Amino acid sequence: MRLFKRGDVWYCWFFDNAGRRIKRTTQCTDRRAAEARAREWERDAADPAHAARKAASLGKALRTMLDAEQSDATAGRRSEGTVDCYKVKAGHWVRLLETDAKGDHVPLPPHEPRRTPGRPVRRHPPGRGG
Repeated sequence: MRLFKRGDVWYCWFFDNAGRRIKRTTQCTDRRAAEARAREWERDAADPAHAARKAASLGKALRTMLDAEQSDATAGRRSEGTVDCYKVKAGHWVRLLETDAKGDHVPLPPHEPRRTPGRPVRRHPPGRGG
């Protein structure tokens, strides 16, 4: 890893696990902060598995599961009602546990109930099960 300065901003270059040189701006004016960011990028580039583990989140895992369940329901191997239940429950987990970089909670996209022709959509007030 090598750090160099252009104007007030520090830049770095490092090699990834395939041996390619990567050059990036750290967007830092402090050398220590730039070194820390460059070390982190270098480690992520050298070990993609580490970068993937670091980027993993509950929301991503639940979205992957919901996509698989939805494809099963589309193929007729799963009930749409089951998938709707999973979407509601997954939304609660993400609402309670998932946060973004600023610490704000990140919700799943809003869940729209599936409409069955000829049947009204039942809505329950917040806080009531059903």
